Amino acid sequence: MDVWNQLAIYESRDSITRHYEKRHSKSLKSAKAEEIISQLAQGREFFRSAKDASYLVKPLLLYYGVISLSRGLILFLNHELRENSLKPSHGLMENDWRQILHSGNSRLGDITAEVTQGTFSELARVTHNIERVLLPNSNEQRQWSRLGTKEYPHKTKFNLKEILKRSPEIREIFEKTFHERTFCYGLSIKAHGSIGTVMDIYCDKDSLNASNIKEKFRVPIKATENFEEGHFYLSCIVSHFSEDELSSNLPPIFEGHLGYVTLPFDDGIKLSTLSRLYLLSYFLGILVRYYPTNWTQLVTRQKGDLIYPVLNAVVELVENKFPIKILEEIGGLDSEYPRKYAYIPSDFPLPY
Repeated sequence: MDVWNQLAIYESRDSITRHYEKRHSKSLKSAKAEEIISQLAQGREFFRSAKDASYLVKPLLLYYGVISLSRGLILFLNHELRENSLKPSHGLMENDWRQILHSGNSRLGDITAEVTQGTFSELARVTHNIERVLLPNSNEQRQWSRLGTKEYPHKTKFNLKEILKRSPEIREIFEKTFHERTFCYGLSIKAHGSIGTVMDIYCDKDSLNASNIKEKFRVPIKATENFEEGHFYLSCIVSHFSEDELSSNLPPIFEGHLGYVTLPFDDGIKLSTLSRLYLLSYFLGILVRYYPTNWTQLVTRQKGDLIYPVLNAVVELVENKFPIKILEEIGGLDSEYPRKYAYIPSDFPLPY
């Protein structure tokens, strides 16, 4: 049973009512159940339409689907909100894209989006930007929950290239395309105890080392530098005295064939995969909708198309992984389904 069949479970009135009452210990009114179901069903249809659509419009259809699924999740997780109380806004606003893109796509990576009140910011509030990661701990698999940013500072801005640099699923293609290092580092968790978690981080010494790691991650972490078979890595201890403190103190960790850790954004902002994919989908959706000439130039491989292979990988990533992350959040403690269907690209790079 694929992820869409699993999500369809929550398009049943009886099923969504049962899961809602289990999550909130409150009854679900029939009108609100219909609102949640409508958003999820609409999101599924947008994704279905995108599957066979031309690349000239596919990212836009995916973005419409991302918005619908996100709004359905928000209504499910917040027992007070109703559909008519959701802000009719993306929660993001473009900044001077026209000026950057007027002469072509060579500076496409420089475009930024500013956070406003709307779906994107509400998504952070209801999910706490949580990241649920299944990673080995010694000889066992353990689910790690890492809390992120719940409220974005006023006028927070995200730059497209900076988001791409923090996307471990496309690390390899980004580095081959731009000949730049990303901010994604291999992670191996060695031990977990009541007052600390021990992990190795595989990185390049110029960007991350024992002297700057605490400042970079903005968490209580200590590190020693090591070399093994020509590879540099940091042996780290993250301090904590409870599971809740661990969730807050963990740096941005993500799932892969092994594991990854990324640098936070400015102001220490930690995004979940769900929010990161929403952002990436926004950039592509708005580009397709309001700057179709620039997007057509990329798709038809005209001058200035250097970033296209990376964006092509992003389209695939959003299409395959975003529904899984939605299912994971709706499922909550019952989220064994995403564990079975976790999307990892076939060429997903192993840690350094």
